[in-house]
Amino acid sequence: MVATVAGGFDNEFFETLLKRYERLIHYTLSRAAIAQTVSDYDDLAQELRLKLCDIALIAPCHPLAESARFTGFAKPRLYHYLIDLRRGHYRKRSHYSSDAWLEETAWEVGCDQQEELLTRSVINQTRAGLDEEEQQLFDRLVLDDWTLKEIAEDMHLSIAAISKRRARLRWHLRPLLRTYQNE
Repeated sequence: MVATVAGGFDNEFFETLLKRYERLIHYTLSRAAIAQTVSDYDDLAQELRLKLCDIALIAPCHPLAESARFTGFAKPRLYHYLIDLRRGHYRKRSHYSSDAWLEETAWEVGCDQQEELLTRSVINQTRAGLDEEEQQLFDRLVLDDWTLKEIAEDMHLSIAAISKRRARLRWHLRPLLRTYQNE
């Protein structure tokens, strides 16, 4: 008996998927200028394999039946995921709140880094006033320094839609920014 896993696919499906798209994993790593000699190459390759399985579950086509279409769907998602991994976005988060972290860090570092801590505090407070979609856009624009094109590809929207959302986000943040300018 073959065990059925997520999305109605079985283990054999995922094994076949990983064998068929192993070259895509290595292509993605080389596209990001990560050579096999890099110490965490194998770890990153494994992360991409896991992500490929996740992508297969949400793909608009069957990954094994429509290879070309699936490759076109998976390639940018794997690349952006790898970039996020390299930037450290998928590291485990701390178990305590960012405010507690700021207080603890302020005590440890002393006065010379208070401005940086204040900036992080303002960013955390700003993010708290946004809904999840706005936080995601804010993070990618401000913290991650993504281009509008990268955001549009990742969110499956047009660049014009992202531009409109960015304008709405600016309008939404204007009162918060005025508050911090007056302090």
